[in-house]
Amino acid sequence: MADTSTTTDQEEAPTATPPHSPWYHHVCAWCLGLLFGGMRRAPAWLAYGLADIATPFIVMVSVFEQKIARPKTRGVYRNQRIVFRDQLTPRLRRRLYWQWARHMGWLFVDFCRMPRITRANVERYFDLTEFPPLLRLLEAERGVIFVTGHIGCFELCGHLGGVYDYPLRSVMRPIPMRPVNDLIASIRRHAGQLPMSKFGVVWPLKKALERSLPVGLVADENTKQRAIFAPFLGTAAATSSTPALLHRWTRAPLVVVTCMRESRERYKIRVWDIIENEPTDDEEADLEATTRRINAGLTQAIVEYPEQWFWESRRFRTRPEGEVLLPEGLPPLPSPDAGGLTAEQRAAALARLG
Repeated sequence: MADTSTTTDQEEAPTATPPHSPWYHHVCAWCLGLLFGGMRRAPAWLAYGLADIATPFIVMVSVFEQKIARPKTRGVYRNQRIVFRDQLTPRLRRRLYWQWARHMGWLFVDFCRMPRITRANVERYFDLTEFPPLLRLLEAERGVIFVTGHIGCFELCGHLGGVYDYPLRSVMRPIPMRPVNDLIASIRRHAGQLPMSKFGVVWPLKKALERSLPVGLVADENTKQRAIFAPFLGTAAATSSTPALLHRWTRAPLVVVTCMRESRERYKIRVWDIIENEPTDDEEADLEATTRRINAGLTQAIVEYPEQWFWESRRFRTRPEGEVLLPEGLPPLPSPDAGGLTAEQRAAALARLG
């Protein structure tokens, strides 16, 4: 998500990639460029069919990583157990795993084919029923903070803003291989986004909002720096305070939004919350209240589309100081009044899996 301002943007948000790259980095970028181009030009049935073929390999790689490489810090099985507890039967666990893996393969194809979406054909791809309130906020010529997560087709959120001539500043993690980093950034810039390195980005984002420019952040990653522990999918999770800080500092409206896949090459913009809190004298309380609302919106998105979240993440890795794990090694569950998921919410998520 990004803006169209001057060259000072690059000075404000360096790419954090090395200035020179060895030859094999260029070879990797060239091969990826061929793959991206092939997926973009191929018929949809072929591109997504190849992604379906890749689904078993995605499952195998994921299982290897969680059982052998990093069994205690990440993994689909661990996150499923944290979220669903004893309501997840072996059959539903397998179904969620395979549907998630298929979504990840399709997500790669979505990214490759993103430049095909233009203003002329946007309604062919998107259900924009919930988009008008966002458009009104953008047309008000004020800064807007768009917050999403690794849910659905998140790359398309920023692309859609550019399609409507409201390009967003998007925050991205730099890839160490500079040619690959530049290739991926070029795809994101296709509709006007300006990808920015996540390192040292808070000040540039604040200045952009003060200039009435829209910005976009992903808020469902584990963090250790100035983390706020707020319920996420029913369990306390270390959440970045950056969106809440920007909202408090600039008073720009904060929109919790996702782009969900309805079917192949058909997406729907979902608006889960629009936050316009007035700051009080208690900064910590303000930040916690805003962060809880962000996490609540993203949680509802995952409850409705459980297979479209990045279950491989380390979302629950950092734990509150003094927390005592349950005998099975899982974090304790907060009560529904404290932000925990109800049994009905878990059941609704599992019911979607069939």
